Amino acid sequence: MKINREKIEALCAMPDDELWREVQKIASGYGFKLPDKVPSKEDMQKMRNAVCGTKINLTEALKIINNYRGEKR
Repeated sequence: MKINREKIEALCAMPDDELWREVQKIASGYGFKLPDKVPSKEDMQKMRNAVCGTKINLTEALKIINNYRGEKR
């Protein structure tokens, strides 16, 4: 999988609510739903830290997202 840095940078610059909607769209493309409620600011920052730096850590971002998979919407 090739990572599009420009797309990642655009996502990371979004406010939390917009970024979460984009994450929801991506997740739905893989067959699972995430709650509408935006995660805490701390979790959103952890997600940004995982994908916005010079070294992308998708595993860490997925751990954060997976914590929200079971929550009620």
